[in-house]
Amino acid sequence: FGGETNRNFSSKYEIESYVAYGTKDTDFKYSFGTSFRLNKETNTWLGGNYTNDIKEAAGLDFIAENSSFSPINPRNLNVSTFYNYKTISTYLKHDIQPNLEAKIQLSSGDYKPLFNYQFISPTKNLAKYKLTTASIGLQYNPKSEYMNSPIGKLTIRNEFPQFTFQLTKSFENILESDFDFTQINFRVLHKIKRLRKATTHILAEGGIVFGDAPISHLYNSTPNYTFKNPWRRRVTLAGTNSFETMGYNEFVSDRFVAIHLKHEITSFKITSKFKPQLTLVTRAAIGDIDNAAYQNGLEFKNLKKGYIESGLEFNSLFKGFGLSAFYRYGAYKNPEWSDNLALKLTYKLRLGF
Repeated sequence: FGGETNRNFSSKYEIESYVAYGTKDTDFKYSFGTSFRLNKETNTWLGGNYTNDIKEAAGLDFIAENSSFSPINPRNLNVSTFYNYKTISTYLKHDIQPNLEAKIQLSSGDYKPLFNYQFISPTKNLAKYKLTTASIGLQYNPKSEYMNSPIGKLTIRNEFPQFTFQLTKSFENILESDFDFTQINFRVLHKIKRLRKATTHILAEGGIVFGDAPISHLYNSTPNYTFKNPWRRRVTLAGTNSFETMGYNEFVSDRFVAIHLKHEITSFKITSKFKPQLTLVTRAAIGDIDNAAYQNGLEFKNLKKGYIESGLEFNSLFKGFGLSAFYRYGAYKNPEWSDNLALKLTYKLRLGF
């Protein structure tokens, strides 16, 4: 449960907060913060917050996004390796141009993996740790159009491509921080509308870490598969831009790049209410990691040979639900064919406007 104040409350400052309760860990998560507008024309805001929440270990993270745990992405319901973070952050948001947004953030706090994990190197032995970081994030949407209004900045046209870039520096020994590393993350989204309303979606993303970093700041390539038995227990909800045949924690990298290709074919109008839609999907990723032995408690593989999967999505078969099938092949193909196959339920929310 949470929310933020709107312009009816104030056009010069905002208050935001949320609180959640985890039924699995039986613990509360919460955040509260405030921000003040410094300049209306450039949409410049200065803010700060305190957060006690969880995140997926080795997940790709951007400060420009709300990265708190959300059940809206069905994949989050299957993730089992989280870390708790209690951080104090201050940030400055500023529009360099209407379509080029920047955010600078300083953050410090405690991190605790909620699973069996230790970072063990020649100089460190840590089951939990502190981080003090400085980040700069850029969001560039060159073809999108915006307008300043009495209620703030409005998006008039949300166009593609869209570019996200983030640089994070962790400072050792500042406010008792335990690590010194530099991380660069990026994401590119593109959408091509073809003839007869077919649409091709392209997502390229990746990151690299310079220096030794803990599991919270590595990369798992967004897997969404479990090797449970009997096999029917592997049928779960499909995620959003995740590798549906890659096992959770199967791969961990300190540098990786992935590409997700989706081609949505126009819906088949069988009846006025039954309009199934077919999507062709291919995903690939490659990565590597130095000093993998420092990450103790997780057994994982190296991604340097390249991972690939392809599949079909049959969407909107019944009240927004559909079915999808994916197959894993290439260098990381499993010996047993059934371990390469993934069947998933899909869901597309139709708001009707």
